[in-house]
Amino acid sequence: MTTTTCNIGLGIALIVTLGLNWRLPHDTGLPNTETILPDMAHSVAYDYFSPNSVLPNGLTMQPPVAGTVPYQSPGFLYGASLEERTRAGLELHSPLEAADPLMLERGKVIFERSCALCHGLGGNADGPVVQRGYPAPKSLVIGELPLLRDGEMYHVVTMGFKNMPSQAYQVASDDRWAAIAYIRTLQQTAAIPLITSPTETSAGTPITATSITPIPAAAATAGEAAP
Repeated sequence: MTTTTCNIGLGIALIVTLGLNWRLPHDTGLPNTETILPDMAHSVAYDYFSPNSVLPNGLTMQPPVAGTVPYQSPGFLYGASLEERTRAGLELHSPLEAADPLMLERGKVIFERSCALCHGLGGNADGPVVQRGYPAPKSLVIGELPLLRDGEMYHVVTMGFKNMPSQAYQVASDDRWAAIAYIRTLQQTAAIPLITSPTETSAGTPITATSITPIPAAAATAGEAAP
C-alpha cells in the first residue's frame, strides 16, 4: 500500500465519521452508547457493611492494618488495661488552654454530637439511646467518674471501656480534649469534686488534687480525697 492510498483511505474514514456524527441525533440529556468495556463505567461496588466473599472474614469493611494510625494522628502509646489508663492519667495533659471560651464552645459541640446520645446533655447517663434500652453508662457528674484525671478520661475516650467503644476514629485528638474540658464545666455546675492533676505526699505516694469546687462534707466522710 502506497502512502497516497493510505492517506486517501484515512481521508474517506474521516469524512464518513464526520458525516455520521452530523447525521446522528445529539441529545445531551442522554448518556453515550456503551459498547466497549461497560464494566469500566459500571464497576461492581459493595456496601460498607455488606458480606464479601473476596475479602478476609467475609466482610467488605476491613479493620485498620495493625500498627497504622489515622491520618495526622500522633498515635496513642497506651494499652487498654486499667494500669495503662492510670499511667495515662499521670502522663497525659491537655494541650488546650482550659479557660479558652472558643475551646469550651467547641467541646460543647463535640459532647452534644458524639457523647450526649448515651451520657445525656447534662452528663446524667440519660441519653436517648439509653432511654431506648441501651445499657446506661455511669454518670459523668456524680460518683466516681468526676474523680478521674483528664488523662484517664482521654484514655477512655480513645481506647473505649466496657460498653463504650473507642471514639478515636470519630473524634479528633484536640476535640477529645475539648469535650473533656466541657465535661469539667458540667461537673462544676453539679458542684462535684474534680481531679485535675496528681500531686504527691512527702512520702512520695500519689494523692489527688481537687479543683476549686469544694468537696461536699458527705463525700469527704466517705473517704474521698480532700484538699
